[in-house]
Amino acid sequence: MSLKELVAEQKKNTTSHTSGKNPAYYNRQRKLFIEEMCNHDNPIVRAAAFASKFVPTKMLSEAASTEVDTDALKAIIMSDRLPQKTLEDFAGSSTATAFDADKEVLDHIRARFGLAAPESEYELAAANTASVLE
Repeated sequence: MSLKELVAEQKKNTTSHTSGKNPAYYNRQRKLFIEEMCNHDNPIVRAAAFASKFVPTKMLSEAASTEVDTDALKAIIMSDRLPQKTLEDFAGSSTATAFDADKEVLDHIRARFGLAAPESEYELAAANTASVLE
C-alpha cells in the first residue's frame, strides 16, 4: 500500500470535527454556569463570581438587594457595571452601613462618580490652625 492510499484510507475512516451545537447553545450554557456560581452556597464562590466581568448587570442588581455576605456585597459594589440606580438603592438600605468605614469601597465610588476625595485629617487640621491664627 502506498502512502497516498494509506492517507486516503485513513481519511475515509475518520469523522468530521464540526460540532452539531450552535453558538446559542454555548451562550445558554455560559449564562447557566454564571447563574449557578452567583447562587452557590459558598460565599467565597459567589464573591468571585460577582467580581467577574461576565456577570450580567441584571444579576448584579438582583444580588445587591438579596445578598447578605459582606464579601460578596463588596464584589458587587466594586463592579463598574453595577447600575447607578441600583447603587443608590443599596446606599439607602440598612446593609450599606457595613461599608461606611471601608476606604476601598468609598474611594471606588468617589472615582466612579468623579467626586473629589476628602482632604486628609492632617490637611484639615492645618487649615483649621491657619484660620485660627489669622
